[in-house]
Amino acid sequence: LEKPKPAMRVFIVGPPGSNRKEIATSLSEHFSYPCISVGKLIADKVKTEASKETEDGKKIQENRENYQYIDDDLVIEMVKAELSKLEKDGSNWILEGFPRTATQVVALQKIGIIPTRIVILNIKKPTSQLKVKNNLISNATGLYGPELERVANNAIDEYYYHIKAVKDLFKDAQLIQEYNANQNKDDLCNEISEMVQVRIDNPYRLPRIIILGPPGSGKTYQSQII
Repeated sequence: LEKPKPAMRVFIVGPPGSNRKEIATSLSEHFSYPCISVGKLIADKVKTEASKETEDGKKIQENRENYQYIDDDLVIEMVKAELSKLEKDGSNWILEGFPRTATQVVALQKIGIIPTRIVILNIKKPTSQLKVKNNLISNATGLYGPELERVANNAIDEYYYHIKAVKDLFKDAQLIQEYNANQNKDDLCNEISEMVQVRIDNPYRLPRIIILGPPGSGKTYQSQII
């Protein structure tokens, strides 16, 4: 019998202005995979909590308006609820906007989810800063001048601070694939879809272990144990 292929679990993250949501949606449509957007989960949570006037709802809304990270516990709770449904069915899926912090990476490990690939989109910092400033202005935050620059810069710095920790945690697993998001969106989607397709066609990589050591170190014995 042919061994069933493991479910595809594709994660897409990137700074503001990297078009990660659009990229994730395009890939979702191309592969017919369901796509979970953390931004949408948060927006839906705000709508639900706003009607109840809860402290969580107020805090999330405040963080969103000022481009600050939402509390990890809240984000993880929402993501786990969505993933549990897909994992139960053994579905392939795409998750956009997660993991963005070391705590979120650890949460994935605790629930036993191993990514197929983590796509990190990179863009020039000025492009990202402009995106944040435009969104802050459109949100009618009342920020302008030096204060607007400060909040935008802090938002970008927060992203790069946390994404470095994410990269460090996954470094040895070689699961991260980085892409230049300054290029044409269609070209970028094609690049990422080709990478995903390769993983679909070749999901298994046989381990190849080389054991070295001086005479008397037990190389043969250790090989037999493995």
